[in-house]
Amino acid sequence: MNDDPFNLVGTTLVGGSVYLIELVVGVTNLSVVYRATKQGETEKPVAIKVSRSLPASIPEHAGLANEFRLIKALVHPNIVRVLDFGEQELPDGRAIAWMAQEWLDGTPLEKILLKRRGAKERVKPADALRLVRPIFEALAYAHEFNAGIDAKGIAHRDIKPSNIMVTKASRMLFDFGAAKIVPQGYVTGEGGTVSVWRSFTPEYAAPEQLIAGKTGISTDVYALGLLLTEILTDQAPYDDGDLASLTNQAQHSSIRPTPQRRGVDVGAWQVVIEKAVAVQATMR
Repeated sequence: MNDDPFNLVGTTLVGGSVYLIELVVGVTNLSVVYRATKQGETEKPVAIKVSRSLPASIPEHAGLANEFRLIKALVHPNIVRVLDFGEQELPDGRAIAWMAQEWLDGTPLEKILLKRRGAKERVKPADALRLVRPIFEALAYAHEFNAGIDAKGIAHRDIKPSNIMVTKASRMLFDFGAAKIVPQGYVTGEGGTVSVWRSFTPEYAAPEQLIAGKTGISTDVYALGLLLTEILTDQAPYDDGDLASLTNQAQHSSIRPTPQRRGVDVGAWQVVIEKAVAVQATMR
């Protein structure tokens, strides 16, 4: 696999500022993340995320800039700041859309949870709450964000451990690349989804994402239920499987993961998590 699918290392991206791409720090099926330096009087490190799930031509990116402006307006102590946005055509004819975010020094929650696999002592509910409460507060802010007269808020739609950074000072939610402005009166569930960014991670996806239904704030609630289950059980939310298997697990109440179904007693939290991971979005 090409470690730099877009061959950007050593080149520059130009948006509101100029960024020199230094190295690849992460590659997934959805995106490539680079470390870059913002050029100018004060050279600062930034993270550049390039989406791998967008159309191949610049004209087809219509609407991205509008969504970016709203995402950039999210200012919260537990949300990583989005600094810049750009669209660029590559020498080979491909077009990319990218976001520049503040650089964080910390450890992804994913790495912490993977290290705990098989731990003899489970994380207590109170400790789990302390760990993720900053993320709850960040999402509550985004969900209530005034994104316009006809908008209800902004849904993240890709909540997962790798999108949460644990720093010495706090927990930071990042990667709003799949975010969606939720219109007033919008009901999450069946029917076509309306968004420019069409990426999500199947292992943490809600049922409506897996069947290409309407997504929204309830989609984030579902992902938080999976996240809490993983923290409290030290197990991945779903058993390994392809997209069809994951969709089946998400659609059936007897298979969907909760602490109780993983053999872990979390007391009153079980009821809360059961509600969060309900198949029907309107029940969350």
